[in-house]
Amino acid sequence: MLYDILMLAQVIIAAFLVIVILLQRSDGGMGSLGGEGGGAVMSGQSVGDVMTRVTTWLGVAFMGVCLVLATQSSGRGGESSVIDAMQAEKAVEEKAAMTPSVPAEVTDVIGDMLEGAEVAPVNPVE
Repeated sequence: MLYDILMLAQVIIAAFLVIVILLQRSDGGMGSLGGEGGGAVMSGQSVGDVMTRVTTWLGVAFMGVCLVLATQSSGRGGESSVIDAMQAEKAVEEKAAMTPSVPAEVTDVIGDMLEGAEVAPVNPVE
């Protein structure tokens, strides 16, 4: 639940961060995705200072949520890595290959013995 809320907050913060960065006044270069047109929308030094502060705080919030999400997700995947999982799978396969298979006749006899039925001798050579 907390992880989902933090993930939603991360997406919202990222969207606002992109919007605030694109609204800032540029001093040259590409500008606000359109070249020189963004300067008329956000003019004045005080507005620029506010936008810089908002960008800074959104960036700090974004990084903070990233760190919290990283610590929250570290316990979600368990303590093993992909290599550990591959080694464990290989060990299970090797153990299965080394374990002798039991014929169906023997398991039937054992099942009958556990149920208390009369067991007829099994001829192993057929």
